[in-house]
Amino acid sequence: MKNILLIGNSHPSSIEVMFYNGFKSLNKKVFLFDPGKNFREKFKFRFLSVVLNFFYFFLFYKILTIEIFKKKYDLIILFKGAYVDESFLNFLKKKFVKSFIININTDNPFYDSNLQNRRIIRSIKFYDYYFTWSKSIQKKIIFSKFLKPQKVKYLPFGYDDKYRKKEYLLKRKINKVLFYGSWDMQREKILKELDNINIDIYGNAWDKASPGFKKKFNIFYKDIFGSVLAKKVAQYKLCINLHRPQVENSHNMRFFEVTGYGGILLTPFTKEQNNFFNEGDVFYYKNIPDLKKKLLTVKNNKFYFNIKKKVFKKSLENSYKSRCKYILKCLKN
Repeated sequence: MKNILLIGNSHPSSIEVMFYNGFKSLNKKVFLFDPGKNFREKFKFRFLSVVLNFFYFFLFYKILTIEIFKKKYDLIILFKGAYVDESFLNFLKKKFVKSFIININTDNPFYDSNLQNRRIIRSIKFYDYYFTWSKSIQKKIIFSKFLKPQKVKYLPFGYDDKYRKKEYLLKRKINKVLFYGSWDMQREKILKELDNINIDIYGNAWDKASPGFKKKFNIFYKDIFGSVLAKKVAQYKLCINLHRPQVENSHNMRFFEVTGYGGILLTPFTKEQNNFFNEGDVFYYKNIPDLKKKLLTVKNNKFYFNIKKKVFKKSLENSYKSRCKYILKCLKN
């Protein structure tokens, strides 16, 4: 693969950037194109964007096509693919006959039958390969015959190898619990049950939390990512993971980020996660009472530093660099 094009979100915290770093670390020529950012830059005035909304897909495809034609790409990766439809993917397939066009979907298109997800599902058949983070989603795609079974691949989340540093484990410890992630009502409800635990919360939209909640917790109203996230994960005594409903029996991004950066993770139990790390490598809870009990037990564990070192070592092969290797191996075969 000489030239690789990633099409998705270019925000520093996005999974697209992590895959970009993964391919770069393999010495690949990789380019990240953010169509949303490009569209906004070309149509800076909000009023103009609203007026042109009806022509969004036409303009979007024009911008995207111009970018794609700048170079000859051997591999084009679309993340999620909510912004393209069947006709555009069919056009790509015809124009780039010798190129691989694949999708890495980091969401669950079967969880909600909204217009966006219906478009994503209808488009599955146009990809050369479809990568999903969930075995249950993989089975649904295969069962529904959207794509041949050998073209639907399981690709778990990972961590960004660029920020994995052993020295972070040796820095001054923060004897508190870390939760990072955007606000929603369900997360507030769960964390509210843990008001006897000293928790630091990082993430967007926590200004929407109730006044009482904001008084009880240390909230830092910002997203953390990159080296800042890696350092904090390694320094805090423990990290809490909360699943959204669409995760079902799988895992989320936090699972490999925390373990990959050398943190101790307390996460909802799923069989899929248990295939990667056993109880004692990470700590699983079944419900809120069990979460409260485990929090106190794990937080007072005198051997937590040995656990951190063990998990740090075991997580080595779960980087996005490893995920990129796997993608290239699939295409080669």
